Amino acid sequence: MSLIDHAVVTWDTARPRLRQDLQFHFQLVEGRPMYVVEDRANRAYHQLGVPEYRFLRSLNGTKPAAKLVAECSAGRNELTENEAEGLLRWAIDQHLLQSSKSDQADRRLAQAEDQAGKGKAKQWQRLFFVKIPLGSPDRFFRPFTRLLGWTLDPWAMLAAALAGVYGCYLAASHYALLMEASSRAFLPQNWIWLLVVTVVLKLIHELWHGIATQKYGGVVPEWGVQLIAWISPMTYVDASSSWSFPSRWHRITVAAAGMYVELLLAVGALHLWTVTEPGFLNEICFNVLVSASMITLLFNANPLMRFDGYYIFSDLLNLRNLGQRGQQAFSWLNRRVFLGAKSASLPPVVRKRFLTYILYGAGAWCWRIIVTIGLMALAARLFHGMGLLPLLLAFVLGTASLVHSTVVFFKPTERSGHIPWGRASWRIGLAVLAAGAALTFIQINPAAAGLAVVEYPGKAIVRAETPGFVSTLHTADQEAVAQGQLLLTLGNESETAQLAMDEAQLALSEARARMLYLTENLEEWQLEVQRLEGLKERVSVQQKRVRALEVRAPVAGRVHAPPLIHQKGAYFDTGHPLLTIIPEEAPQFLISLRQQDFQKISSELAADPQPFRIRLLGRTKEYPARLKRTDSKATFAVPSPVLASSAGGPLAVRSINQRETASNKEGLARGAAKSESMTYFDSIKPEAERENMELLQPRFTLYASAGEAEDLREGEWGRSFYEGETEEALGRYLYRVIRSYLEKAFLEPES
Repeated sequence: MSLIDHAVVTWDTARPRLRQDLQFHFQLVEGRPMYVVEDRANRAYHQLGVPEYRFLRSLNGTKPAAKLVAECSAGRNELTENEAEGLLRWAIDQHLLQSSKSDQADRRLAQAEDQAGKGKAKQWQRLFFVKIPLGSPDRFFRPFTRLLGWTLDPWAMLAAALAGVYGCYLAASHYALLMEASSRAFLPQNWIWLLVVTVVLKLIHELWHGIATQKYGGVVPEWGVQLIAWISPMTYVDASSSWSFPSRWHRITVAAAGMYVELLLAVGALHLWTVTEPGFLNEICFNVLVSASMITLLFNANPLMRFDGYYIFSDLLNLRNLGQRGQQAFSWLNRRVFLGAKSASLPPVVRKRFLTYILYGAGAWCWRIIVTIGLMALAARLFHGMGLLPLLLAFVLGTASLVHSTVVFFKPTERSGHIPWGRASWRIGLAVLAAGAALTFIQINPAAAGLAVVEYPGKAIVRAETPGFVSTLHTADQEAVAQGQLLLTLGNESETAQLAMDEAQLALSEARARMLYLTENLEEWQLEVQRLEGLKERVSVQQKRVRALEVRAPVAGRVHAPPLIHQKGAYFDTGHPLLTIIPEEAPQFLISLRQQDFQKISSELAADPQPFRIRLLGRTKEYPARLKRTDSKATFAVPSPVLASSAGGPLAVRSINQRETASNKEGLARGAAKSESMTYFDSIKPEAERENMELLQPRFTLYASAGEAEDLREGEWGRSFYEGETEEALGRYLYRVIRSYLEKAFLEPES
């Protein structure tokens, strides 16, 4: 018996049979009846119209393929002969048939090559989105579905909506505090906690996706880990079986289940954050709030990305393949407008709701560019020069993908039509000339950006004159105090014991001196008198040290010590700052500028300076500040401790030893006697360690009056902007900004 040559098998001999394990689900999509083919073996779902469904159902292995196609041409079916033949070939390619007597092996090979070609164009994206599958969690989710499935019932969702209203009320009533705290959420020292909280929340997020999928009869065939930009590990579950649900509200529930539980956790975290004192629990609650609300809404709920928000948006509009159709509409419009290809055609389904698809396609295209650039910038910022190689590879692959997309865009096809190059060439040239003219002739007034810190020139930093443990607090943060008022009491048993011993020795020496005097032993009496004077001086010094354990306000003002409530029992050595007294006077802004930014505006500052605009982190108000004076030259000195990266600030610093400090005066930070900012980090960092820091690049320091800023607190910082009269071409400005960022990302050493 000879083997059959499948290469010569024809439609006349092939009797296709539909696989028996396929499941069909009826749905109404855009007001039209449709069927979803569920292929669990290949984890695939396909959407069919009613005529296509009837044709596939007729594939029972009793009729040759040619006869089935001929019946369509004879008018016995709603499909044409070409449509029926194309549908049959598609069914073979999608592995929906049992018959092996066809040329499906060759077709599957061709399809694999085609998919590989498409995949190569998107390989660069996998550098940022890496999936690591971990098997099927379907059995693992079953107990959770039985235990927690009620959270997705209508009454539970109504209660969740009421909780959401309560959360909005809390956010509105604590708006100012939230804005202030949010400015610290993305500082480097908080990244690790924010990352840990985000990973835990995403585990809960994906768990509820699985619970919702199983609740409505679906299966969860896979879960795993997805690495975004090599730094953010996220979990995922395959909830694609929800596509077969007849009810779109069930599909929406599955897509929204993860965000639903995260927002509930955000409300609970917000409540705890408002009722707990500053500390570990308070910080964790705020990180949960940031991750479960801000990050979730920015990514998961965003309909422009293929995450939960996309599928919710599609089902709410009752539109399928929104992303693909939006891309088709956007590409068609570009061809018509940019290339003048009037013969380009659109599928009827896209023409029907063209405005919706074109708006979505344009928005998704812009957002994709922003996200790609943002991920590359984030990786560059985190990895510095170490991230250059993978980012360079990503850039090369991204450029290759862009070139491939451009070639496909210009390649004429049956649908896109012929490109009239005579008309297209002058349009392309006109667009290039317009872009070049805009970059060259449009003049802008770029703001010289810098850093600004609030400080009070007349403030008094209260330091520990005698080492000790904080035993009693007599004041609180932001409390008004008078000069000489008791602020806190330090405990030091060794100092008080030493005073008692010195006083006992003094009393003993006085008694001995009197006895020697009465017995007229004058020589020994004189020696004892000299010893007595020494003891009196020692007792006087020790009494001052013991009295210094009672810390009093050197000036009248307001206490500034945010972590004061947590300092009870803390030990402070001699010279360590305890708190700051802010006098009732207007503050000033200390402004730090890079050399190139200062040089650009130095002439205007010397002639007729305009006000600086200050935007502090956590505040919505913009503060004007008028220049008072400027340092004569740029230095490596840290302008303010709160700006140093060692304290969570934006300026990279390095440690310098005493020898370097003595030989490099420009690298010496300002001492305690000069104006400086007091923060929590100052209270726990040794003074020598805090002061022996210098910047990696020199900066200019300016001082400006705060004016209407009496409500500001010492140590608050943000950004400063100065808009003078100097104008710059748009292209030169963009080039300078991009170059500056790349130099900062790759060339600056890590702090």
